[in-house]
Amino acid sequence: MPAVSRRAALALVALAFVAALLVGRFRASSASGGTPAAAAPASTTVLPPPAPARLLVHVVGAVRHPGVYQLADGARARDAVAAAGGATHRAALDGLNLAARVGAARSTADSCSCC
Repeated sequence: MPAVSRRAALALVALAFVAALLVGRFRASSASGGTPAAAAPASTTVLPPPAPARLLVHVVGAVRHPGVYQLADGARARDAVAAAGGATHRAALDGLNLAARVGAARSTADSCSCC
């Protein structure tokens, strides 16, 4: 075996140390799924606008087609009458506030003489 100078031995030790560091770094990045990337910007999720709320309204009285109708939340009494085919010739609409909002658990028939 040839004699190795002290300088060559130190160079080999330094080279082995650098190689060990590189191997360790490679294994660490492989275990974590690859090289760390720059943080991606937060994504923004765009949601569709919510569907308007719907109400089930039972329209009775002097209308062409009494029954249960589905109206948008915030609909007016005139919308309920129109959904039922309109008022008949017997309807006394002067007793009904056609601009009143239709709401859950509220009856417009209690306060008018048309129905």
